[in-house]
Amino acid sequence: MKQWRLKLWILALGMLSMGSPAAAQQLLQATIAPQTIAIDAVYNGAGLLVTGQLPADCEAVVRIMGERSDLHLKKKGKVGGILWMNLDTVTIQNVPVVFIIQTAKDFVEVLGPHPDSSEVRKLGLPYLEKETGIMPESADHAALFKEFVKLKESEGLYTSTKGLLHYPKTSDAQKSFEVKVPISASFPPGKYQVEVYAVSAGKVTAQASQPLEVEMVGVPAFLFAFAFQNGALYGLFAVIVALVAGLIIGVVFSGSKGGSH
Repeated sequence: MKQWRLKLWILALGMLSMGSPAAAQQLLQATIAPQTIAIDAVYNGAGLLVTGQLPADCEAVVRIMGERSDLHLKKKGKVGGILWMNLDTVTIQNVPVVFIIQTAKDFVEVLGPHPDSSEVRKLGLPYLEKETGIMPESADHAALFKEFVKLKESEGLYTSTKGLLHYPKTSDAQKSFEVKVPISASFPPGKYQVEVYAVSAGKVTAQASQPLEVEMVGVPAFLFAFAFQNGALYGLFAVIVALVAGLIIGVVFSGSKGGSH
C-alpha cells in the first residue's frame, strides 16, 4: 500500500512539473543565424533566419527590439500659407530604434478570444504607443505617433508582417517554426534582442531571447570612427574630397565637350 502511495505521489509531482512555467519554457527553443551582421562597403541589407520549436497548440510571435532612446524631430508647417518651414521640435520619448514583429497569422488573430484583455497586446505597436511620451505635452499624441511609425516603416525599421513565419513540421506535441526576417540597409549598428513568444488563447505561455549585433566593418567602420573621434579633421577631409570630385567631373565634362567638336 505504501509503495502505491509513493508511486501516486511521484506521478503527481511529475504532472505538476510538466505544467509549470519552467517545463513550458523548455518546450520553446529558438536560434538565430547569423548572430552578427557586418555592415561593409557593399552592404545592401541582409536576412536573419530565426528557427525553433514550440508546443503544437501555440502560435509563435517573433519580435526584434532595439535599444530605447529619445528621438528629436522637426515639425514642418506653412508660414503665411506659402512657405514650408521648420516650426517646432517634437521629441518622441522612450522609443526603440527598431521594432519588428513577425507572425504566421494576422497579429489581431493571435490576441485570442478576448483581444481587449489579451496580454499578447503588450507585444504590439498599440501598447508601444502607450509607453511612448511626446513633448511638448500639448502635441497631438496619436497623430504624431502615427506619423513617427510611418517614418520608421519607410526606413524598414518598424514592421509588422504576417506570412513570412511558417511551420515546416508539426507533431502531436510540438511544431517547428521558421522565418527569414529582412534586415534593411538602414539598420543602425548596435545590439538588439530577438525575442520569441509562444502564445495560446491570448496568453504568453513561454518566451526565449537571443542577442543580435549589427556592426560596421572595413571602410564604413573607419569613416564612422574618424567622424566621431576627429570631427574637425573629418570635416576638412570631406571638403577636400568634394573639391577633388568636382575637379574630376569638370575635367571629364570639358573633355567630352572638346571631343564633340
